[in-house]
Amino acid sequence: MPAASAMPSAMGTIEAPTEIVIRPHGLRHGKWEAPAWAFWTIGGLIVVLALAYALVRLGYVRKKAG
Repeated sequence: MPAASAMPSAMGTIEAPTEIVIRPHGLRHGKWEAPAWAFWTIGGLIVVLALAYALVRLGYVRKKAG
């Protein structure tokens, strides 16, 4: 990795963005935007199902014959 003094001087003139974006609240968020709890619920469900699948595949839980 080159030393900081070896970088071009143009790299030091980067300016931060100055535009302020105001995000709407309520129903104006978007048609497909889910609330935060939905992502946590789906994530938890995936973890539980993956754990159940792993336990069945490892033989810790037996399927009912019949």
